[in-house]
This record gives sequence, C-alpha cells and structure tokens, in this order.
Amino acid sequence: DDIRIYSDLINGSNELTSNDFPFTIYPQPALDQITMNGETKTGDQFYIMGLDGLRTKLKINNQSTDQYQLELPTLPTGLYFIQLIRSDGETLIHKLTIR
Repeated sequence: DDIRIYSDLINGSNELTSNDFPFTIYPQPALDQITMNGETKTGDQFYIMGLDGLRTKLKINNQSTDQYQLELPTLPTGLYFIQLIRSDGETLIHKLTIR
C-alpha cells in the first residue's frame, strides 16, 4: 500500500506539505463540520483520527463530486488528522484543528 502524509508541520526541501494534499479543507480550525473541495472517487473513505491513533469513519456522499461537507463527531478541542483511503489502497493524511 502507498501511504503519504501531508502536513504543514513538515518543512524541508524534499518533503511534502499540505499544499500537495488533493483537497482543500476549511474552516480551519473546525467546529462541527468541514467542507472539502477536491475530486473523490467511488469507494473513497474518509476518517478522522486523533493523536491516540483512534479513528472514526466520516459520512460522505460516494458520488464523484468536487465539493461536499463532512459532519464531524463531537470531539474535544485539539489536533486531529483527516485520513483518506482510496479504493486502490492509497492513504493520504491531512492535519485538522478542532476548536
């Protein structure tokens, strides 16, 4: 499986940044929902993951679309990650702050 981590915490000449993530996520910080812009594919799955590694599947519309909203579960304020698992097994991760 191919795993890529996208984070604006990583700064280096050959390292990936959140600008490489194929979606824009807003608002940042988030409260109870986020909007994502980007191309999804049938079978894509989104999760929200805490620093403890526990993850919760997020409800999305499985139709190909360029924008959709994800309802966030009630979570304490802090740093989380949005994990996208593509139908081909590719995994992408992006930082999300919840207030």
